[in-house]
Amino acid sequence: MATQYQLFQHHKRFVNHYMRLLTKFNKVEESILPNQPVIFASNHPTTTDPFLLPLLVNDPIHILVIETAFEVPVLGKLIAKAGHHRVSRERGSGGKLVEQALQSLRAGNHVGIFPEGMLSAPDGTMGHAHSGAARIALESGAPVIPVGIHVSPNASIEIKLKDQPGEPPIRWIVRGSYYMTVGRPIHLEGDPNDITQVQAATQVIMNAIQIQAQKSRRRMQLYPTNWNMVFRMIQRVQAIFS
Repeated sequence: MATQYQLFQHHKRFVNHYMRLLTKFNKVEESILPNQPVIFASNHPTTTDPFLLPLLVNDPIHILVIETAFEVPVLGKLIAKAGHHRVSRERGSGGKLVEQALQSLRAGNHVGIFPEGMLSAPDGTMGHAHSGAARIALESGAPVIPVGIHVSPNASIEIKLKDQPGEPPIRWIVRGSYYMTVGRPIHLEGDPNDITQVQAATQVIMNAIQIQAQKSRRRMQLYPTNWNMVFRMIQRVQAIFS
């Protein structure tokens, strides 16, 4: 039976091949990750997003994933076996998810979270943020890495896996451009039990995500072709002289 680390590596290879075969996938990382568990906080334009966060790290990451993603054929079973956390739409489930994320960080694993909870609007507009990312960051002291995603129009298709009233469709990338910008670490301090401080931390996180998403959008407009190799060379030069 495959270990979680082996599943993690299989996941990365599959998703990387998928994106590079079918899309113009462009990823820019603005800094080297800290040598400690971190919290990746991202906007959420498509159901594909959780499957791509593992491409950012070399060690396993536990992602808080909307429950509809677990219904995706093949990959849904893979993320379940890899130990990712299912985000339910049931009221009152937030506390349990925060504790699961904290346990992952304490075990030395990275955590990925989408503060909006659900998918962003089809036009990319970010929705209302939940407080989970801020609470996890304040409780754990782990740095937050803001991730901003921008996809080209009509890059995804909508699929409804369950014919039930109110059941949201999945939005899956099958073509076009998918640009991701990974920002510098944010270190937050405050009382995770103080609502005012949690709200302020949530706003800091969302503002940072918005900035990274705008960078992805501008880069897509400036460089509509896939310039991954050029950006990687620039990053390596920056790393040498930083």
